[in-house]
Amino acid sequence: AGMKGLLLCAAAVSCDAARVRISATPINKVVSMLESMASKGKEEKHAEAVAFATFQQWCDNTRDEKQRAVSDGDQEKSELEATVDKTKAEIEDLADHLDRLEEDMSAWEGDKTAATEIRKKEHEDYEALHKD
Repeated sequence: AGMKGLLLCAAAVSCDAARVRISATPINKVVSMLESMASKGKEEKHAEAVAFATFQQWCDNTRDEKQRAVSDGDQEKSELEATVDKTKAEIEDLADHLDRLEEDMSAWEGDKTAATEIRKKEHEDYEALHKD
């Protein structure tokens, strides 16, 4: 029984020593480095995915804002063009009305001049008649 225990103990020690030697081999160091690099790569990929998602959201929001601004600008442009067209039509109507009023004023001025001449002549006739 003593010998068996000693052999088991020796076997356990040699297994531990073999594990230490196995973990310390250059191949295991390379595997460990590769695992570390893979883990770091996954972390960086995740960080990059989060940063890209944030940037993509910003791009989407900015695009939506710009599309709304363009749409609003197009609508405002259409409204302003309609206002300009309406105002031009009003200007033409008012210009025509002004021309008619100027024609009326010219005719009235002519009528006034003619009436003044008639009154002046009638006044002269009256003065001549009542001088006696």
